[in-house]
Formats: sequence, C-alpha cells, structure tokens
Amino acid sequence: MASLSQWPIDTRMFSNQRPNDRRRPPGFQQTPEGAVRETTLLRKEIQIERKEFSLALKQNARGRFIRVVESNGNHFASIIIPTNGLTDFQKLLGDMIRADKQVPPNGGNPPPT
Repeated sequence: MASLSQWPIDTRMFSNQRPNDRRRPPGFQQTPEGAVRETTLLRKEIQIERKEFSLALKQNARGRFIRVVESNGNHFASIIIPTNGLTDFQKLLGDMIRADKQVPPNGGNPPPT
C-alpha cells in the first residue's frame, strides 16, 4: 500500500477559484490542463469597516465578468457576475441603496430594552 506522502499534492487553480494574491507575485497565473486563462482588465479595492472588497473586471475565452472578493482576515468569499448581467445587477443594487435610505433601522421598531 502506498503512503499518502507518495501522492503529489494538487496545487492547480481553476478559473472559478480565487488566487491568493498575497502569496503570488503580480501577474502570476497558473493554467493547468483544462483550466481557462483569465486576463485582468481593471481592479479596484475598497475597505469598509473591517472588510476589504476587491472588484476585478476580467476576461477569458468564455467572456467578460466581474469578480467581487470579500476578505476579512483569513476568510475569503467571492461572486462572479457576467458583464451581460451588470445592468440588472446595478438596478438591484440601486433598489437596495434606496431601501436602506427609506427604511429606518430595525424596520421602524424600537430597539429591545
């Protein structure tokens, strides 16, 4: 029986996974067989409270998309929005911003005592 140390560790990164930019040099892209190479066209970052958000406009053979990455310490979460859905996403985000301004905190209910 082979020991686990004899098996190679799979370090490939696929296009639906977020590379950890802090551990890799700028411009580094690993493209294993079957993965899709991505090109970053624009990247912006913002910090809100303790969270950092990174928005990147990217392109690959399947089209353009925006990857939004939220990081809070060691935790990362991301979503990908195809650019053909950005207008609908912007409308939805605008609805949320308007609702935030109109609805009082706690839905108008007084805080519990």
